[in-house]
Amino acid sequence: MRAILILLASLGLAALIGVATAQVPTTHAGLPAPPSSGGGGPIAFVAGGDLTNNGGSTSSLSGFYSVSTGTNEGLVVCITGDTLGGADDITSVTYNSISATLLTKYSGAAFTGGDRYQYIYYIPLGNTNAGSHTATITASSTHYILSVIGEYSKIQQTTTADATANRAVGGSSETIPITTSTSGDWVMLCEQSSIVVTSAGSGDVLRIATATFANPTLFDSNGTVPVGANNFGINAAGSASIVTAAAALKPG
Repeated sequence: MRAILILLASLGLAALIGVATAQVPTTHAGLPAPPSSGGGGPIAFVAGGDLTNNGGSTSSLSGFYSVSTGTNEGLVVCITGDTLGGADDITSVTYNSISATLLTKYSGAAFTGGDRYQYIYYIPLGNTNAGSHTATITASSTHYILSVIGEYSKIQQTTTADATANRAVGGSSETIPITTSTSGDWVMLCEQSSIVVTSAGSGDVLRIATATFANPTLFDSNGTVPVGANNFGINAAGSASIVTAAAALKPG
């Protein structure tokens, strides 16, 4: 009888161990579950949109942009504002009521009377479902506001760029240096030209320009860039000037 009781007790303990083991979650190949950020890149360009301009008669610009269904999406917002030396007063940028973060801007000296403040903003959106929402740019005073939007997937979900650069040149070409520190970065460049739409030079591709005045213009590196010093070329026809605000964004 004692032997039977010992045997039954052993079987009961084994059953309890089996139940407890079955309740422990497992992952594929014993690897830890992926991070909620999606595990990182590679970044990809999805689409772009033109918010056009406000005609210079109001202190804001609003337009619709339709996002795609995607993973770890983000919007790069290029904005051309008032003429340099005028009002540097963009106060908010939102998409679907989500606030954008200013990454950098050019607010230095002008080379021609057509040079304007150039801004690059970023909005992390997370995982998205396809749909159209309102983008709104607001300033403190009345002046021209022009904007284009670029949509990217598997991009960082934080609001601090890996690196930024801004500069202006007088002439028909510009080289923008930017030094990165993170593997997998893409570089986004928001451009404004005093006379004509700028065109891609070495290391970048043209994504979208505003239809009416051809400013601002969005370029990107169209792929990952090496860690360290990088240079990107921008060209313009004729005796123009080129204003740039650029940022390196990480995979996410």
